[in-house]
Parts: sequence; structure tokens; C-alpha cells
Amino acid sequence: MGRVPDTEPAAGPYRRADALPRLAEAPRRLPRGLRARFAFGNPLSLIGWPVFGVGMILVWAVVLNSEVMVRGWDGQLDQVTGEVLVSEVTGTKQVDEGGPHYDSEWKVHYRYVAHDGRPRTSVSWGSTRLLARGVPVEVEVQHAHPERSRIKGLRDRRFAGGLVWLVLIPLGGLGLAVGGLFWGGRVLTLLGRGAVARARLVERRQVEQSRTEAGTPIYTNQLTFEFRAADGELYRRTIRTRNVDRFVDEAEGEQIVYHPMIPSYARLMDELPGRPRIGEDGQLGSPDQWGYVVLVLPILMVWSHLLYFVFWWLS
Repeated sequence: MGRVPDTEPAAGPYRRADALPRLAEAPRRLPRGLRARFAFGNPLSLIGWPVFGVGMILVWAVVLNSEVMVRGWDGQLDQVTGEVLVSEVTGTKQVDEGGPHYDSEWKVHYRYVAHDGRPRTSVSWGSTRLLARGVPVEVEVQHAHPERSRIKGLRDRRFAGGLVWLVLIPLGGLGLAVGGLFWGGRVLTLLGRGAVARARLVERRQVEQSRTEAGTPIYTNQLTFEFRAADGELYRRTIRTRNVDRFVDEAEGEQIVYHPMIPSYARLMDELPGRPRIGEDGQLGSPDQWGYVVLVLPILMVWSHLLYFVFWWLS
């Protein structure tokens, strides 16, 4: 592949294809569908909500069944003798101490009698030797809560408390989703209250975006637009795209909206997701019937996990 020139002159005269009608002066109406599209249909939200949903499944399945959810083991403990009812293998884990080998993870059912004289059955988890039916075991019982017990050396929950770090997954997803809300809110502010100008393409460059496994560079187009704000100063907006034609389809230059107080914060209308529709009166129109579909994901994630939490709490 030959050398790609660093800079190319701006493209020739703009073509008149599917150019957008000119935006009306601010303030402009923002239909609900458009608000939903930008608040919940941006890349941050589309990644964040699924990560939040999957992460919460891990929290319900693992963290709530871990030792971190049980309190009282640092208080007074009674030592009693219990009897194994049945042992089940739940998995294996690799242990490097004393040479690499695998230990079995066991789920041990047992019964015991606490200080109140009531016979009870319970379950402990952990790595241990095979405990056959009828084998006596030493059981630790919380004096204040005799229904809480564990075989000494084993856990009273399936998973260790160290897995509490899994809560970082849904928190990270929620952080992305909230970031998407802020991003969408800033763009909606521009669409509703931003000033409008025409931006002219002044420079087109091909820059390396990434490389293939063989080391071949993959190039994309870097377009620089210039516009004059109401304060009389010239400002620039630079974007990267592979679809150059999308940004050179208006004879008068590309429409750009910018913050009246901070003109350097600007967005080309054609770079916004979905290219918002503009009516003949210059007002923004509602997106198509898919505009509200972006609400399904956050509603499903929030309500399903909220209902599960309520059922878990009540149980």
C-alpha cells in the first residue's frame, strides 16, 4: 500500500443530496421520543445497562450466597457435636501448596442440637475430606442465633466473602449508564438552546485508526470544520468518520449547533446519532417508531432487579 498523504485539501463544492432543513432559532421544542433517544440510546447507555443487568445477576447469585451476607461469627460461639447426613461434591479447585493438586468442594448436610435443646439441620460448604454419613463433626453455633451454624473449618454459605468485588460490575455498568444520561443531556441542551451556524470543511486528513493482525494500518478520515460564532470569532470542530459523503451534502455548509456561552462546545447535526429529523418549520421532529425502544432496556433492568430485591427482602 502506498503512502497515504497526511493532508488533503477540502472537498470541492458541496453536493445537495438529503440536506437537512435549517434549524429554527432557540429555544426549540424537544419531543419526548427525541429526549429518550439521546438519553438512553447513546453508546454509553447501550453498554452500561446490559453490564448493570448481568452484574446484578452475579450479585444475586453469588454475593447474596457468600459469607459477607452473614453477621455474628465474631460474637459468642457455642461448640457442639453434630452428625453428617450426606455430602455432595460441588466442584474442584486447584491448590498449589505442597505441589499442584485439586481439592474437592463439598456441600455437607448435618444435624446438631444447640444450647436451647432444639435439633436442627443445616449445610456447610468448603474443601475438606469426604465426610461420610454418620461421621461426628464439630459444629460452631452462634449463641444469639442458634439457627446459624457451620462445621468448623467450613463456610455457612456457598461462596467465600472475597467475591464481594463482583458488586463492582453492576456499579461500573450503572456508572456508564449515568454517564450516558449526562452525555445525552448535554446534547439535548445544544439541540434545544444552542445557537446555529454553518460550518465549512477546511481540512481533510487520513489518519491511522488501528492496525490489522498482520500490521497493516487501517485509515479513517479526519475532517475539520470551521464556523463563525455570534461573537465574531472562528471556531473549529474536528471529527473522524469513514462516511465522508454524509458531511459534505449541504451546499451552504454543514449545520452546527454550539453553546452560546462556550462556542467551542459544538456538534455537527450530521454527527449526532440517528441524524435528528428537522421539520420544514425548523423544529426538531420525533424519531421513528423505534425511538422509544431504547427505553425497554433500562426499564427491564431496573424493574426486574427491583422486584427480585423486594421478593428476596420479604423472604
